[in-house]
Amino acid sequence: MTTAALVHEHELKAQHSAHAANIALLLRTPAEGAAARERQLKTIDNLRNQMLAIDTQLMRISCAQEV
Repeated sequence: MTTAALVHEHELKAQHSAHAANIALLLRTPAEGAAARERQLKTIDNLRNQMLAIDTQLMRISCAQEV
């Protein structure tokens, strides 16, 4: 694996960890009002979707290394 590929993989893992931390923070922070709660839930869903996309990219990288 090239240095650039390793850096990319580490960046993806860092982004994944950051998203997980942001979700944890949002879950600990009470939303004030129904509209705020709805925005908070949409943000959490968006972060989870981004994490899923990152997981997919990491799986592709892992599979490519095995070939």
